[in-house]
Amino acid sequence: MQRRKLDGWRVDSAGTASYHVGDHPDDRSIAVAAQHGIDISSHRGQQLTKEHWRKFDFILAMDSSNYRNALAIKPDNSRAQLMMYLPKGDVPDPWYGDDSNFRDCYDLLNQHVDDVLDRCVAAVKKS
Repeated sequence: MQRRKLDGWRVDSAGTASYHVGDHPDDRSIAVAAQHGIDISSHRGQQLTKEHWRKFDFILAMDSSNYRNALAIKPDNSRAQLMMYLPKGDVPDPWYGDDSNFRDCYDLLNQHVDDVLDRCVAAVKKS
């Protein structure tokens, strides 16, 4: 977002389930992010709420299950648009894998981030 001069844009992260609320990111996520100069060690898990729907312009789902879960709590007065991160499939969950699964997940997300931003910018221009 800095490279594209999207000043004022804010990104947050939340899950649709509550079992990691308050937890640090997985150590494997912290390590992969650190290898790319990103410090996520102070992040804490939070659950997606109706307030997120009111506060943000976009809710990005990583997979179809989270898409359905996010849509189920969308309030009528939501300003956010719900999109899949990958328009043609799910981002694989690295949780049950090993370190390589976390590296692969990072690479996949990074590979598509410009497309995600393009879709968001285009949606903002339409409104």
